[in-house]
Amino acid sequence: VGHHEGGLVVLPKRAEVKVLNPVASKIYSMLDGEHSEQAIAEAIVEEFDVSPEQARQDLADFLQQLRDEGMLASSE
Repeated sequence: VGHHEGGLVVLPKRAEVKVLNPVASKIYSMLDGEHSEQAIAEAIVEEFDVSPEQARQDLADFLQQLRDEGMLASSE
């Protein structure tokens, strides 16, 4: 397992900066409309050596957090 770093997301309209852990940073970087949730979960499994179940849970939790913070529009 390589060295993983987190990241920062700046929310200028809210004058906030969110600190992301390495898994969250990976998820956020893949939220480009090109990657499905399945593809993102698979990337987490490969990069962070976690189970598919853990990857899906981490992804679901983070996406919900983004929605709750108003940082992600619902796909519905």
